[in-house]
Amino acid sequence: YQRRVHGVLEYLGPKHPASDHSMALGTLAEVCQAMEDRSSLFYHKLFPIIFNFLTSEEAGARSNAVFAIGVLCKHCGDLCAPNYPQLLERINLLLDENNNPGNVVDNACGALARMIQSKIDICHFDQVFPVFLSKLPLRQDFQENESVYGLLCFLISQHPARITTYLERIIQLFIYVLKSSDLDNHQHVRDGCASALQRLLNSDENLRRYAQSLPEEDIAALKKYVFFV
Repeated sequence: YQRRVHGVLEYLGPKHPASDHSMALGTLAEVCQAMEDRSSLFYHKLFPIIFNFLTSEEAGARSNAVFAIGVLCKHCGDLCAPNYPQLLERINLLLDENNNPGNVVDNACGALARMIQSKIDICHFDQVFPVFLSKLPLRQDFQENESVYGLLCFLISQHPARITTYLERIIQLFIYVLKSSDLDNHQHVRDGCASALQRLLNSDENLRRYAQSLPEEDIAALKKYVFFV
């Protein structure tokens, strides 16, 4: 892995075209995913380089850079923690749909999901989470659905008190997952959302009443995956 990382870094130099930068950043993200916690060995080398590409003029580089940052935060949580304030500031810029294409926004959502799940107590949750929800569902990069909806399931299971004011919105998003053809190749994501929905509806009469008030199409989707009266 060490040889591969150093070889890829050469393609991030200023003499290489933007297409090389995008390719190299995506490759680094995939290498770090494969290495998991061992990616911490390269953290101090990789972070400042990848961080600088978050403001690249090339959308492909920004997209892959924020994806790579999210992977680093997932697997190098303690090392990333001091950088959370500057990361959140940069990622907030990438959530602006007026200045970024859909794949950049989607990858920024994926990065936020990984950051929140890794270090929920330092991510300014009350400020970040509503913005995160407002950008869902994803529009282009559906590979990030696993991280995005995985976070919602995690919060329902492990931090329910933090999300009480957002549960109706989360139910709407889960129903989107149950209905959308975009998730047809991500059945494990759909299954996880169905399980979390069942947990919510079993635990709260008010949420059951809310679900019963939804359009018939949504109720039909619920009944297909969830025991729902």
